[in-house]
Amino acid sequence: MPEVMLSFGVVTALVVGGLATFIWFKNQKPTQAAGVPTEPVKGEACIELVRVNENSSGNPVGPLGDESLADVRDFGPFSSTRPVSDPLAILKDPNSSVYTYDQATQSVVVVMQQSTDEVEDSTATFVYQEQRTNARRVFLFGVTSFINTMKQLSEGQEDQLLEKVLVVHSTGRCGSTLLSKALGAAHLVRSLAEPDIYSAITLAMNHKNDKLDKDVGASILRFATVHLARRITITSSAVIPNTANMETVVAEANIVAIKTRSWVMSIAHELAAALPESKTIFLYRDPMAVVDSFCAAFLNNPVTKFLRAWNLDTHLIMKAGWMQEFIDAVAPIYKEPRFQVDALDQLGVVGNIAMLWISGMEQAYECLTDGTFDCSLRYKELVDYKEDMLNELFDQLYPGKFPTKLARGQLSDVFSKDAHGDASTASARIDHKTGVVAKETVFLRAKDAPLIGQLLSQCKPEILEAEFQLPLSLLTDLIEIGK
Repeated sequence: MPEVMLSFGVVTALVVGGLATFIWFKNQKPTQAAGVPTEPVKGEACIELVRVNENSSGNPVGPLGDESLADVRDFGPFSSTRPVSDPLAILKDPNSSVYTYDQATQSVVVVMQQSTDEVEDSTATFVYQEQRTNARRVFLFGVTSFINTMKQLSEGQEDQLLEKVLVVHSTGRCGSTLLSKALGAAHLVRSLAEPDIYSAITLAMNHKNDKLDKDVGASILRFATVHLARRITITSSAVIPNTANMETVVAEANIVAIKTRSWVMSIAHELAAALPESKTIFLYRDPMAVVDSFCAAFLNNPVTKFLRAWNLDTHLIMKAGWMQEFIDAVAPIYKEPRFQVDALDQLGVVGNIAMLWISGMEQAYECLTDGTFDCSLRYKELVDYKEDMLNELFDQLYPGKFPTKLARGQLSDVFSKDAHGDASTASARIDHKTGVVAKETVFLRAKDAPLIGQLLSQCKPEILEAEFQLPLSLLTDLIEIGK
């Protein structure tokens, strides 16, 4: 018997040790790709990174595979660099797009994609993935060079372009990709899901050691958004049927909906201040469903389940490598005394996901009550009212610009499918053979619910008292419509 127990202990130690080593390597930041400058790009400079495999797609260097953040190293290795004599020509090209911000070189990364006849961002699930697949050339713009060149390119028209922008924030795993696709299917709307320049600037502005100056970050965000709006406007053939004479006319207005990753909420005020001409909305969902959906999509694997069974995930996943640094940057409430409860350690990685939800909701509450955001939407009403929800949204934000209402059932093709398609982020809460949505959680353990409840009980009183319903939610009118 002692020999059996000893053998079991040895095997367990080997398994845990092996998993710890594996996770340690996964949690390390990617090494610098060959050819990427190690010094900041001078403010006025613009250089091209010459790729070794210039005709190939990029490959994500981050630890999350296809869902990894956009990174200049995705396109390495590079053989050399060369100066760009005409930065304006690069940004003016309709095939160019802003990819990310590189903290190491303090530069805006712009990629040149294949012909827009072959590639169209608005049909992609996520913009950064489409860019990574189709980009062939890579440029680093010093911040001053990028801003000044964009000012020259927009010729003072940035206000007009930004008036077309609708920023979509969310808690994540709440139907934001579905909303993005539904918006993109409506007349006069072009929809972009998760251009990662917003994600990169968020992390740079929240960096613990080398924070990007907020004014500089705001300027980058403003002109990156101008470039996105300009590009998607000039490469799209926005037309609507003129019912009066049955002719097709070019639309005078084009709405560009830009959905961000959920944790960009941590700079929501700064982003809104950089884009005062734009509209902003927030989509949210019940906390337990969001946490379960996050876990089911990203953590529903044998390794994570094993670690959770032995309560090892807190130390081997959340407190190792880049993950803890990430949580500290995008959910600063994590360190507030009100959340220093045993529930966090007992929940492990699940607790941190719950904290992301709480952080986003509290930020949204502030933005909705101080006038930063224009309105909020709940997932339940989005899937219940579909086209009615979008009509109500358009009426409130753009009165008179959408005279032709969406008919019920018009977007049935969008709402009848998983918005993530076959991607690894597709919902694990849906049986994709039958379409049945799980009524119970598919990842969370029975003991997780009361622990998450302990965290939720520390939310701001205003949110608790409203039973997690945010101000300016599009509810009343929709309920009347549905009667």
